[in-house]
Amino acid sequence: LMMTRYLAGLDPIDWSDIERKLERDANDKAVIRNEVHRLITTYSGLPLLAFLFRKYELAQRMIALYRQLPGNATTFGSESTTMLVQGLSAFALYKSTGKAKHKKELKRQIGLVRTFVTKKGSNATSILQLLKAKRLAVNGVKPSLANIYRSEKAYDTAIMVAEKVSLVHYCAVACENAAEDLIRTMKRLPRSKHLSATDRSVKRLLQESICKYMTRAVAYYNEWGCSIKVKDIQERRSEYLTLDGSMQLQDANDNRVVDLTGHHHNKVTAGTLMTGSAAPKSIAGHSTNDHDTKWTQTSMKGSMHEQEGAGLSHISSEQSDGVKEDEHQSNAIHNDDDVSVLTDLSG
Repeated sequence: LMMTRYLAGLDPIDWSDIERKLERDANDKAVIRNEVHRLITTYSGLPLLAFLFRKYELAQRMIALYRQLPGNATTFGSESTTMLVQGLSAFALYKSTGKAKHKKELKRQIGLVRTFVTKKGSNATSILQLLKAKRLAVNGVKPSLANIYRSEKAYDTAIMVAEKVSLVHYCAVACENAAEDLIRTMKRLPRSKHLSATDRSVKRLLQESICKYMTRAVAYYNEWGCSIKVKDIQERRSEYLTLDGSMQLQDANDNRVVDLTGHHHNKVTAGTLMTGSAAPKSIAGHSTNDHDTKWTQTSMKGSMHEQEGAGLSHISSEQSDGVKEDEHQSNAIHNDDDVSVLTDLSG
């Protein structure tokens, strides 16, 4: 009930109070022993809230307490959510600190989720696909048109799988993370006014993709009933939510106007917190053919300007305290998972 009220914007989030309660629960052995079910519910749900509002270290501390609880008392929802948050927050901490231990943690969570999917069923596949998409952002030391395309395809797969099993909140998280990754990529483009033809095309297409993913994130959060995230994105990323000066964006697939004002019809309930609720495909609908065509056209334009020294090879990569990625390892991300996912969805 507490999480429901937070997400729906009915109660303000008091982070200081949440931290105090976490400290109290973590240091009280009697509470850990006697209030297992409350702790599981609290510290599998609150880490997601902390992650959504960029409280990554707090999310990790909550999950650390959750991991102390008996495994036989956990649920499919609590396990899958905490693994996702642990992996995504590890990525965020790696990007902010450059510490290799956080990158290793993301890799470890991918392995754990892969095992979880094997043992518990395909409903957790969207988590695996989302973490793999995020790992591409870690490994993208030398961004290229091909890497950007691959990243989008990875996120699109994660979104498609989550939508298939009606995990609308995972769709929202995937869309928001895809947009944020592309924003980081765009910031690494040269700022000179004398951009090559390829760089100008890539920058334009990145802008379009960012707007697409951020708008879809708001639509998914809106359908989930998570009004606080709708407001959060509107306040932080409003420049990516409008193409015509309004706070509405017409969906390209069926001419439906997606409302970005925060008004929603579905309410967050305790039941939908872990399972999500289905978002209409018209909001999230995205043609894979359109995606392929967009990047194919850009690749063709880029090839026409190769003699000018065009391309993204001169984009400065982010430094990570001397930590370098093995390019061969970064490409080996179990593509068989993607094949099996797409095969399942085609049925």
